[in-house]
Amino acid sequence: MAFIRILLTKPDVVFLDETTSALDETTEHLLYQTIKERLPEMIILSVGHRSTLQQFHNKQLKLDVYLLCKN
Repeated sequence: MAFIRILLTKPDVVFLDETTSALDETTEHLLYQTIKERLPEMIILSVGHRSTLQQFHNKQLKLDVYLLCKN
């Protein structure tokens, strides 16, 4: 549903938080590829645990859980 909304509203920036985590990798690839082709200037910020998301982004911020939990 989120990807349909993206294609209809054509935002400049979109934040995706585990949006494709319940999908298989083939469908995930198809959805990301579609929005990148149809909205090439859009900035996509994704939060996810799959390494397959890396191919759709040119930068990555990796957080270390230990550092986040340390007092």
